[in-house]
Amino acid sequence: MRGINKFTVGNAMLVIAVVLVMTACGGAGNNAAANDGGTKASTTPLIVYTDHMDDECPEDIERETKGIAGLDRVECDVPKKTTKVYPKAGATLSIKAVWEAIDKALEGEGKVEKVDGPDGMVTSKPDK
Repeated sequence: MRGINKFTVGNAMLVIAVVLVMTACGGAGNNAAANDGGTKASTTPLIVYTDHMDDECPEDIERETKGIAGLDRVECDVPKKTTKVYPKAGATLSIKAVWEAIDKALEGEGKVEKVDGPDGMVTSKPDK
């Protein structure tokens, strides 16, 4: 019976050690992604809110955002005046690049008001 108890305690200690190591490694990976100067790598879209959008805007927005690094696709909702900007898997989108591209697409008709992303709401165009 003592051999079984020692074996059980040994296994429990091993499981705890493995869980601690996995937790520590997972945490380090997440922190590294968060400290890269951009938004966290995610497949969650940036949601861009604008003060104007008509039926011609989606085509202009798609054209202007096409060259953004890490961009997968955009989806515009004309009645809500929003654009969802989806990153490619593992990519990090530049909020500044998205903001400038959509502002350019709306030039003369409207502007970006705010962007909601993985790091929260941004209410003015970032400097970098």
